Amino acid sequence: MAFPGTPRSISHRNGQRDEQLNPFSRIASPKGQAPPIQGQLILCESRLNLSGHSLQVLVILLKMGHPWEKLMRKCAWRCWLSIAILGFAAGCGRFPGATTSGGGSSPPSTQFSLTIRDTPPSNVSVLAFGIQVTGAVLQPGNVSLLSSGNSVQLELTQLQTEATLLSSLSVPAGNYTSLTVTFANPRLTILNSANSAIAGCPAGAVCQFSPSISPLSTTFSTGPNFPLTLLQGVPVGFELDLDLNGIIQTDLSLNLSAANAVNLTQLPAAQANSQLADLNDVRGTVQSFTTNQFTMVQSNGTSLTVSVNSSTVFVFPSSSCPANNFSCVAVGQLLETDLSLLGNGSLVAKLVELTQPPAVGAQIIQGTIVSLSGSPIITSLQLVAHDVQPNSSNVSTGNLVTVNVQNTATFQVATRNFTFPSGISFASQADLITGQEIQVRVVGAVTPGTPPSFTTDQVILVPSQVTALVFTINLGAASFTINGLQPFFTNAIPTPINQITEQTSSQTIFENLATSNLTSLAAGNQVSVEGWFFNTPSAPTPATMVTFKVRGRSILH
Repeated sequence: MAFPGTPRSISHRNGQRDEQLNPFSRIASPKGQAPPIQGQLILCESRLNLSGHSLQVLVILLKMGHPWEKLMRKCAWRCWLSIAILGFAAGCGRFPGATTSGGGSSPPSTQFSLTIRDTPPSNVSVLAFGIQVTGAVLQPGNVSLLSSGNSVQLELTQLQTEATLLSSLSVPAGNYTSLTVTFANPRLTILNSANSAIAGCPAGAVCQFSPSISPLSTTFSTGPNFPLTLLQGVPVGFELDLDLNGIIQTDLSLNLSAANAVNLTQLPAAQANSQLADLNDVRGTVQSFTTNQFTMVQSNGTSLTVSVNSSTVFVFPSSSCPANNFSCVAVGQLLETDLSLLGNGSLVAKLVELTQPPAVGAQIIQGTIVSLSGSPIITSLQLVAHDVQPNSSNVSTGNLVTVNVQNTATFQVATRNFTFPSGISFASQADLITGQEIQVRVVGAVTPGTPPSFTTDQVILVPSQVTALVFTINLGAASFTINGLQPFFTNAIPTPINQITEQTSSQTIFENLATSNLTSLAAGNQVSVEGWFFNTPSAPTPATMVTFKVRGRSILH
């Protein structure tokens, strides 16, 4: 292999191109022959790519009857001087992480994807945790992993069982020694179940505040992840895990430098067109669509372009679109999707479900029910918002809001093509229970106040995420119970919840466990579960979750 700065001569004769790495090989001509005046040139060339910047030196001499010896000396002197200059610059280390390439091609690069999830706290009832990721930078070279340098707003309580995409970009191939991730603007919503005030939050109250955070960034520079070599065309993915047990201190301040507070794990290797990561529960409003592809915008402003294929499952009510395929997708729809992040950074939909049809001016708020009011019929509820579509100044993520439920409100379940057992229901106000994750449609205007309030005419049950301990296991019934729940459940009004039955099926996903079934569980295991939360007052436990996913925690920590 030639050194990437080797000069070469290119001789053109009657349209024929002849090339050799030896700069002198085509200078001599048979004795007694005069060199042609036209159509023949010598190109002495040197290329070197340094840290993504392509430098090229060309020396072009037209053979115009000069003595061959003089041409040879000129070409050799200029070409080798250019190489010496470039070689000296690279050798002095002025361009760390330099890579080389020949010809006029782009600098070598690869796809780098970064996802994030969280480990929830066990010592405080965190109902919402918003934070911005303002930077993710590889060194050397100050290679930013955030698209256009934009920050990404996250709601961490919705990442107990699922990961979300921070970025997927093409970055220069080469050697890297560290990754620094920077955070800002944390917002915490808690239920203070203590007997006294915490951080100014009265006992028994739901409060939202901005905790102090120190330091603002965390750097990964040691094994097993660094130093890191990125090879051209070989996709790489990493996952950040924010452990809220370590980050949240007893005074509710945040410490990113606490032991195991922020962890980085490399994702299993994947080819460019293979799945690198699962991204489920990805919600957004359709902005545009083309053939087999649509673009949707999430509530944090992130725009995602999603492709569909023959394996994509569509869940559209027959009343709105009997075809139940890609032709049902329309601008303005609020969609719930399960996505595959491929090694090349593209997103392919495994499932596309219509949550809300287009409605001019309609605002959809998703959150967790924290209290219910009204007897015998529930007339209002309070929830902590996790997602607001479209984003507005009336209600923000983490806000406590009061929702007045119309008597004629409709109730339905966002099924995600899941099969539900008999004996459960979500059809009226009587089926509401604390802890359910719901979407409500705002009717009219939001009334300012503490908390703000509005009326809804539609309530949709969507999956909740809970982290607790395995209590009992019933292999015959394909179920297990969890306890050790946060005070948010055990102090619930009007019905305290000390245990939850987890009903699994062949569709349930078992993740981060030794086996993909209930046999991998044991009493006392900590797990995060995701599924639809039903009020079951006549069952052995007051609440039953139809379980979409079980994620083991003991293997991670």
